[in-house]
Amino acid sequence: MAAIAGKSGLVTYATKVVAQVKSWSANIETDMLDVTSLTTTTGAQWRTFIPGLSGGNFTVDCLWDPSATASNAQKQMIVNLLAGTTAAVKLELDKSAGGSLTGSCFLNGGAFSADIEGTADWSADGTFTGAVTYSSAT
Repeated sequence: MAAIAGKSGLVTYATKVVAQVKSWSANIETDMLDVTSLTTTTGAQWRTFIPGLSGGNFTVDCLWDPSATASNAQKQMIVNLLAGTTAAVKLELDKSAGGSLTGSCFLNGGAFSADIEGTADWSADGTFTGAVTYSSAT
């Protein structure tokens, strides 16, 4: 199995390619519900679990570029963050090799920074609402 470089990752928000993405990360989790019952046996007692609710969140880190001619997705993300509006997001591991997570999301945080010795940056934190799908297709 070959490894892939992260440099070809891509983020699409509200059907628009997000410009100047430096990195993204996502966490998908399923709650584990403890269904261990009482016992009268002695010795080790092992817990038993069943899956509960699933959900996830993500972070996108970008160079600030609201003038990107491709789509202005960064501006749309800020508008939706302030309005509490959902949109579709697609987080691609590699545009040519495939592998992506897709779902509807709320943006629940945004951070802006500017450094005299660096770039103007921003990041957005989002929470998936509803099902998240994985595709290995390109």
